[in-house]
Amino acid sequence: METKFIDLRRASSSPKSLVLSLGGFDGIHLGHQVLIKKLVEISKKKQASSCLCLFDPLPFQVLQGEKAFKRLFTIQELGKLLKSFNLDFLCILPFDSHFAKLSAKEFIQSVLVPHFDPLHIIVGYDFSFSYQKEGNFSVLQSYGKELGFSVEQLKPCLYQGKPISSSRIRKHLSLADMKEVKALLGRAFSIQSQVLRGDGRGRKLGFPTANLKPEKKELPPLGVYSGRAQIQKDGYPAIVNIGCRPSFNGSQTFVEVHIPSFNRNLYDQILTVELGDFIRKERAFSKLSDLKEQIRQDIQVAFG
Repeated sequence: METKFIDLRRASSSPKSLVLSLGGFDGIHLGHQVLIKKLVEISKKKQASSCLCLFDPLPFQVLQGEKAFKRLFTIQELGKLLKSFNLDFLCILPFDSHFAKLSAKEFIQSVLVPHFDPLHIIVGYDFSFSYQKEGNFSVLQSYGKELGFSVEQLKPCLYQGKPISSSRIRKHLSLADMKEVKALLGRAFSIQSQVLRGDGRGRKLGFPTANLKPEKKELPPLGVYSGRAQIQKDGYPAIVNIGCRPSFNGSQTFVEVHIPSFNRNLYDQILTVELGDFIRKERAFSKLSDLKEQIRQDIQVAFG
């Protein structure tokens, strides 16, 4: 079964009579995964369609503006990650300053019920909605009794005794603690982007790279990482540099992926790279020979 993608910024209507969950779902971490599996399970029992509704931008991005963190994963990446869960619908609900000012009652009566006509709603342990977070599980449950839908709240999914959360993942990501990030996500942190045409410096150095420029996505600290590149159905060990190319006076952040003994043309293809261990911080080299030697050492550290 293929999940139907509906972007309510463009679509004039949305599916109705649903088993629904809604929120930011930033990362689709292990806690989110438990909720989504429960969502699909209950929808089958009720013989109804399942729908995961994502707020985009995330509410805190609208409220905090330029100071806000980016998503851990882009909407496009989330769409790919969610394919294996057998959802019927994935809806994108646009969140803006007007949306942020809606009271709990206004959100339920003008958005939730008209757009989705839910039969059953599943929310996480920390779910909140509406202006100043006045809406919560109890408020939603109360309106559900009046408007004809049931509400269920799941317990937190714990790791090392503490709830798994997107903010917890973001903290470890900022420290390049990729093992903890992987443990909380249930998979390696990944970056998906189209391969861009670069200036060919990597090839001239003897280490050709696939150049990515992911946008609207939180990244770990600049530096070199071990990794694995996924090209269509094939995976390859890779070494990944996230940085600004200081040895060449660069300023923009790129993700450069070197796949040893790989010579195929990847321009314009979609490449997904999973990050492994952090190897070293990014730094500038005054001599190209020193840069080449450092890359050789990085590969040795990454692959042994």
